[in-house]
Amino acid sequence: MVFTRMAKLSAVVLLVSLSAALVGTIWAVYSYSFFQNESSVGYFSASLTIVSILSYIFFIPLIERSSKTKIFMWSLFLFALNYILFAINSNLVLF
Repeated sequence: MVFTRMAKLSAVVLLVSLSAALVGTIWAVYSYSFFQNESSVGYFSASLTIVSILSYIFFIPLIERSSKTKIFMWSLFLFALNYILFAINSNLVLF
């Protein structure tokens, strides 16, 4: 069976949409364990979405000007630090 370019793009969009829906559902259940209130989970998810959009707008020019190796090393360090903090912390509030 031969797929056109549009069919391949449609398949990719379908998989990305399904994975985003699955991650969003699991994230909501995980967040509910901390907040115990549906509206708080919604506000928290919405605030993270806003932070994500703003960071995309502000960090793109920074990434275009900087060294890719240095950015990669910093991102690995920050991921490791976050994983360590999540492993140590059993509650969402750190302090």
